[in-house]
Amino acid sequence: MDVGVYIGVMMTDGAPTSISNVIEEWFSKHHRKAFKRYSMLTRWEEIVGLRIAKNTRPVRFYREALVVMVRNSVWMQELEFLKPQILEKIRASSPEVEVNDIVFKVGDVG
Repeated sequence: MDVGVYIGVMMTDGAPTSISNVIEEWFSKHHRKAFKRYSMLTRWEEIVGLRIAKNTRPVRFYREALVVMVRNSVWMQELEFLKPQILEKIRASSPEVEVNDIVFKVGDVG
């Protein structure tokens, strides 16, 4: 199979495909999940509300668990009680992001 790359188009088996389509296809396969997760993290305050957002910071995903830093152990205990409601809010606002658990850790909330 002869593949030639030209400015603006990629030739595969003689059929031109635009570079933007190639990039979009690659991105959708490899980075869609990460992009959706990042998008959800940027809306944290909107999802959980100002009071919780001021005392927490979502830091990463570990498999289907969201890791969230919390200001102190008092907040961690309260958030453990609120975990089911927070998970519901996440699922309602970002159904495309699979979050099955939240792991709270005491640390810097920025």
